[in-house]
Amino acid sequence: MSGSGDNRSVTAREIAASSIVTGDHNTVSTTMKQIALPAADQVDVKAELAALRDALAELKKAPDRGKLDRAIEDAVEETGKAHARQGGGRWRARTSGQICQGRR
Repeated sequence: MSGSGDNRSVTAREIAASSIVTGDHNTVSTTMKQIALPAADQVDVKAELAALRDALAELKKAPDRGKLDRAIEDAVEETGKAHARQGGGRWRARTSGQICQGRR
């Protein structure tokens, strides 16, 4: 973390396999698990976005809720464009091979 006070910026070269928490007197517990990912052409991006939309729907009172909704809608729109560009094939997705679950 850089500095002190209100600046909660994280500056690091490599934070893979890390849990970063900023703030004063926070306590967290995280569990990480390395997983093997499917090949990019095997990922159903529309299904993944639908699952993400469902998960985010639980954040009804999140600040900037409208931004979350618009970001998902933009992503859904982009998958349609990619689908058309590739002649109906599956859209390629990039993601890391890590799942991080945490609770505060």
